[in-house]
Amino acid sequence: MPQLGDWEWLLRCLSKGYGIWYLPRATMLYRQHGGSVSSRSFREARDVRERLRILQVMSAQGYISAAEHRARVRLSLRDLARRALVRLIRRDAHGFRAHAELLAEAGAKYVRGRV
Repeated sequence: MPQLGDWEWLLRCLSKGYGIWYLPRATMLYRQHGGSVSSRSFREARDVRERLRILQVMSAQGYISAAEHRARVRLSLRDLARRALVRLIRRDAHGFRAHAELLAEAGAKYVRGRV
């Protein structure tokens, strides 16, 4: 999971009882560039796709309840819809298509109760 691998690793550590220290300050500078791997991944909604996959695994393994899972998926779908709308307004056909396809796919699974 190239976009959310750190988060997935953190969840696995916490689920095994390990603790994590939190530094309440930024430790790096992030500059968004249109041609970067992260920008392309964000444009194609890879981060949301990975988030939905991680939530499914965490639910299947019993780390979050079904209600918590559905609530987090619902928030992800809301975020995805907003991002699709922004892509449409910016006339980014490629980005809009990627977001809209994932929204349709994940939304259908959510309605059927399979997400």
